[in-house]
Amino acid sequence: MGQDVFYPGASDQPPTRLEKSLAAFVDRAVDAGARNPRALRILLDVMSMEKPPARLLMPDMLALVCLGRRKPLLPGPPLTDDELKAAGI
Repeated sequence: MGQDVFYPGASDQPPTRLEKSLAAFVDRAVDAGARNPRALRILLDVMSMEKPPARLLMPDMLALVCLGRRKPLLPGPPLTDDELKAAGI
């Protein structure tokens, strides 16, 4: 099971309900990790295989995923006016 099932031609069968649910959970875990250092540490431990995937389902991580974002998304890159000018933006 993994993200490959969502690519056309990667599987003869469409993604199952379980695969879709797991993918949605992982998306929320990544979102939580992008805004919360604790969630990011847990996610990186799993992605680097230092911890088993079940680590994402422990109560502390579930709480971080369910609570949602700790910080809002940035409206754009956090660059100064000089950096934007140098980049031609």
